[in-house]
Amino acid sequence: MKIIAPGRDCIGWSREFDCTGKGNEGIGCNARLLVEEADIWFYVVNNSWGRETFYSFICPLCGCMTDISHSLISGETMDHIRKRCEETAKVSYVRAQADKVKTLRLANRKKQQE
Repeated sequence: MKIIAPGRDCIGWSREFDCTGKGNEGIGCNARLLVEEADIWFYVVNNSWGRETFYSFICPLCGCMTDISHSLISGETMDHIRKRCEETAKVSYVRAQADKVKTLRLANRKKQQE
């Protein structure tokens, strides 16, 4: 993932997003990011009302995970992302890492406020 600045051309799907933390406690840093297909992770949550699927990216500046609306990603791109995530089995690992980063960030904020 790249912070928006002059650089190389992207290969394949890419789109600009803000780090908002949407769907993940909403604690983003508001950095403007160029998110490419390889930066997006697919994961599934089974909860009391059924199974939900999410497409998310992790901000390289603050480590916050932001969910992306399914409507902003083409069907072909979603298929590529799902296949890559299922093959690498990083989905649960990425989620755990993002949760660790959030926990550390919140702890650091509390320390700074004291």
